[in-house]
Amino acid sequence: MSLDQRSSAILRALTKTSSCISVEELMKFAHVSKRTIYYDVKKINSWLQETGLYPLQYVRGAGYFLDEETKRSVEKEEIISSYDYSPRERVAWTAIIIFIREKEIYLHDLMMYLKVSRNTMLDDVKKLKKILSAFQLELRASKTTGYIIRGEEEQKRKSLSCFLQEIIVKEGREGFEEKLAHYAPSFLEELTTMFALFIESEQELSLKFTDDVLYMLSVNTLLFLKRMKRGKWIKIDSVEKNVLKETKEFQSAKTIAEKLSKKWSILFQEDEVYYLTTHLLGSKVNDFTTHNLEQKDFSFFRTIVRSMVTDFQKYACVMFRNEKEVEHNLLIHLRPAFYRVKYGLPVDNPLSHTIQSTYKDVYNITKKVVHHVEKAAHNKMSEDEIAYIAIHFGGWMRKEGTVPAKRKKALIVCASGVGTSRMLETQLYSLFSTVDFQTTVSLREYETMPLHVDFVVSTVSIPNRGCPVFLVNPILTEGEKASLLKKVSTIIEDGHVLSHSVEGIMDLIREHAKIQDEKLLYQKLKEHLYQPILHGKGERSKPVLSDLLIKENINLKESPLSWQEAIRYAAIPLLENGDIQEEYIKAMIKNVEELGPYIVITTDVAIPHARPEQGVNKLSMSLMTLSKSVSFSNKDRHRVQLVIVLAAIDNETHLKALSQLTTLLSERENVEKMINTDSKEEVIDLITKYSK
Repeated sequence: MSLDQRSSAILRALTKTSSCISVEELMKFAHVSKRTIYYDVKKINSWLQETGLYPLQYVRGAGYFLDEETKRSVEKEEIISSYDYSPRERVAWTAIIIFIREKEIYLHDLMMYLKVSRNTMLDDVKKLKKILSAFQLELRASKTTGYIIRGEEEQKRKSLSCFLQEIIVKEGREGFEEKLAHYAPSFLEELTTMFALFIESEQELSLKFTDDVLYMLSVNTLLFLKRMKRGKWIKIDSVEKNVLKETKEFQSAKTIAEKLSKKWSILFQEDEVYYLTTHLLGSKVNDFTTHNLEQKDFSFFRTIVRSMVTDFQKYACVMFRNEKEVEHNLLIHLRPAFYRVKYGLPVDNPLSHTIQSTYKDVYNITKKVVHHVEKAAHNKMSEDEIAYIAIHFGGWMRKEGTVPAKRKKALIVCASGVGTSRMLETQLYSLFSTVDFQTTVSLREYETMPLHVDFVVSTVSIPNRGCPVFLVNPILTEGEKASLLKKVSTIIEDGHVLSHSVEGIMDLIREHAKIQDEKLLYQKLKEHLYQPILHGKGERSKPVLSDLLIKENINLKESPLSWQEAIRYAAIPLLENGDIQEEYIKAMIKNVEELGPYIVITTDVAIPHARPEQGVNKLSMSLMTLSKSVSFSNKDRHRVQLVIVLAAIDNETHLKALSQLTTLLSERENVEKMINTDSKEEVIDLITKYSK
């Protein structure tokens, strides 16, 4: 029998963990119902038994696990040979096979490679035609040429990169390499050579690519090379070539091209060197510093970053304490992101959907500030790119003010780059108050560095080097946090009393039952007995707009004589309620004096605010309309007739209400209605409408 995509993924997950995985965790992992999980478990067990291996073991209250011998056997078994492709995988592999073909590919070849019927293959071809049309490409077939894809070479490579990313994310590197080696036997050997060339280029550019990027650079370039050998060349605009020629990456691309020419006996055309330059420019790095930038580049990107950070603070009504550090870390990510946007290079962010749903407020604010990049790049930014930038802002909002206690030492291994690691760091800081997370490293750094930590948390499967390794997703759900906390607690807590209890239970079990694996049972008992509760470490509840803008905090048709009075008058309800202190009003006024009218967020509307520690006692908001506008500068666009004071207690709790307020204010008629009305009830009705 064969395993389908989901069952194979579940089995692989079970081989990578040292503890049980509960049914609930498997449901979240596979995004299916409990009934479907039981069906998949039955299918996996049948496959294991057919293969001569022990089935999945189940521990009541804990979940499923594989014994160590079965894990080793499963990892050695060629699961790939009995693997059923999903429809999406078949379509992606169909495209890849056609793109890198070294001979004519016909329908029967695809049927043989993908092990499907004629009708299924025809249906997949139809789906592929539709996807390729989005890249302005056309799939054709004839008796003499077989399947061919027509269109611009640049679009062909762009679509090829997208198909490759989809396959590698779903199947992992090992699964991808095994399958591709079936179509191109020399692939693995050639990939190793390509990998080495890009590692050399890291040294020349004085930077380190992330593990994922280094791998994708190597795979993409190798497959592009196969197209070049068939005379499929790229064309680059002459004006763009003059820009690319001035970069360090162009010199490195020339060196790589020379080495590739010798190794593969192919003469690189000049435009291909420029094309390789765009890929180097668009590649995420781990430790890029501003010293790597030419002065003109540094000024260019710093201007964009400063505008983004300033706007983000304005729209989120937050003030970063370490604004320069926020800008520096965003600059590291922004440079390659800018070139990906500019040249339309695809990027796959498997966390995009999670970020958009779990951190919706931060994502929506980020969407409002990326226009600075889009304007400079003359191109739109994808949702995946926006999600990566949202990770940066979200990570810093959570990190500010958190200092981990230095009791135990841990290391984070992350293959995805600065932004993803920042988000994971801040989650782990808030989760483990007694752990000092020393640094975040790539997989390659982990494999070679001295290891002086108590445990390792990793987003990728890594070898155990003598201390426990915990495999996690970059963004943790509450269930995943609880599970990780439970497992790590058996390491970081004083286990004297716990060990005594576990030993007592072990003695009872030995008396009345046969223990197959004492070490594993001991670990599982520790995890089960020590189940700490997430005391306040989960997401703080976020009130809606109507919870904060209550009738008592609204004043209409007031007549302040200056913008300073406007801020003070608007804040009086909060001061009288004890929600803020007098120093908060002074801080709001001082901010405008020092930073300018940044609080004027749209026509006629200002949202004064300061930092939480400057006199906020309780999360609150107030609203005031003016009978006549006051100006926050000598410019007409800074005249205001609606003032909404925000008193935030941290960088996050107010974001939901603020997002709802932003939506309300985005409709000009809503602003005019509030300014012109004499009825508080009418304002309240409008607020309630947007508080769902």
